[in-house]
Amino acid sequence: MGWECVLLFRDVAYALAALTAVAGVLILLSDGDYTVPGSGRSLATPCAFFFWFLAIIFWALGGAETAPEADHGTLLDAGETDDDTQP
Repeated sequence: MGWECVLLFRDVAYALAALTAVAGVLILLSDGDYTVPGSGRSLATPCAFFFWFLAIIFWALGGAETAPEADHGTLLDAGETDDDTQP
C-alpha cells in the first residue's frame, strides 16, 4: 500500500480538479439567476471563481512530487554525515 495509494490520490485529485473547473464554467455560463435578495447582485461570477480556485488547489495536490519516479536525493546511512570536511 505504498505508491499505489499515492498514485490513486493523484488520479483522484486530477479528477476533482477537472470536475470543479467544469462546474465553474457551467455556473458562469448558466442562465440561472443566482442573486442575493438584499443587494440584487449575481453570485455566478464569485461562485465560478471559487470553483476555479478549488480546481487549482486540487491540481496542485495531484501534481506534487509524490510519484515514485521523482528524485528525492539519496538517504544517508546511520552515522554518515553530509559534511565533506571530515578526514
